Amino acid sequence: MLQFNVSRNVALLPISLYTLGFVFGPCIAAPISELHGHRVVYRTNIIMLVIFSAIAAASDNFVVLVVFRFLAGVGGSGVMAVGAGTLSDLWLPSYLSRVGVAYILAPFLGPSMGPLIGAYSIAQYDDWKWAIWTVLCILAPVVVGVFYASETSKTRILYIRAKKRGHAVKGQSLRVELQKIAQIMVKPWHIFAVMFSFFGSYAYVYSQVYAFDTKQTGLCYIGVIVGILFWLVTFAFFDAVVYQKQVVKTGDKVAPEYYLCAALFGSFLIPISLFWYAWAPRESIHWIVPVLAGLPFGWGTLASFLACLAYLTAAYGPEDLASAFAANGIVRYTLGAVFPMFIIQCSISSGALAVLLEGQGVEKEEPLQD
Repeated sequence: MLQFNVSRNVALLPISLYTLGFVFGPCIAAPISELHGHRVVYRTNIIMLVIFSAIAAASDNFVVLVVFRFLAGVGGSGVMAVGAGTLSDLWLPSYLSRVGVAYILAPFLGPSMGPLIGAYSIAQYDDWKWAIWTVLCILAPVVVGVFYASETSKTRILYIRAKKRGHAVKGQSLRVELQKIAQIMVKPWHIFAVMFSFFGSYAYVYSQVYAFDTKQTGLCYIGVIVGILFWLVTFAFFDAVVYQKQVVKTGDKVAPEYYLCAALFGSFLIPISLFWYAWAPRESIHWIVPVLAGLPFGWGTLASFLACLAYLTAAYGPEDLASAFAANGIVRYTLGAVFPMFIIQCSISSGALAVLLEGQGVEKEEPLQD
């Protein structure tokens, strides 16, 4: 913010536009993966993410930084939709929910662990660019591994096999492919809006109310991380008590609605954590109190989010799953990109309670004053 001489609100553009890129990336990658397989999406996306992130990190111009952060979001987000289809290709439905937990943890552990790792990287080298360089260092082994990965799409494998044997194969015209991409982009969840609002307010709350530095603020995300990890225990309970019993009864033909039982659990924890976090940040209250509010938030958010995505996984076949995830993410990441732009202003004018309750659709008659 100081280096580029921009306002606090403008300084949030790299984060918001990076998240906005997550809206467009899956919309394009999903139909391409259904037509041409998953491997081409993985390879293309990882190259785009590395190149655009490197340009953003090397830039000393704010406009270049913003543009290439957006392009990095577009390039790196395709795997968010395609990854679910790959898991569906490799695992039976009875095991898919267990395997999918590790995959779905990434969108939640990333925003909560990223500020912690980034804060120490920036403090170590006294340069904000190391927040991006650290990501590129983590990506290095991924780049190598993705080029040795095999194709998993059944449709694509059969297409390549038939082509090698000299059989006539019917491809889709460019017009049909573009129509499918356009259809996915106009298809369409508001939990990500609340999640990004929650995370976006951390920097303001702990720096202004408790006078924390960057590293101390990063450590405050541990409460959310612990809550996310607590969900693993809850998931094991729901999987054993609810889902696996239905697997035994029906033989892998479990109704998708059984996955939504966990969402009922999360629906109680999220509003509790929001009220808790909204009331707690005051100089007279110890800093550990709002930090602990992150525990039920991470716990409940992941429970609700995973339940809905597990429902999509069970309801759609492997060939349509990528499109379902892409459509599901349009509103999700759009709200995630927009909410951080006004979260600080709302926190200043009306208090954190107003911001978080508005994200949940709870109306209040007047702002609360300290």
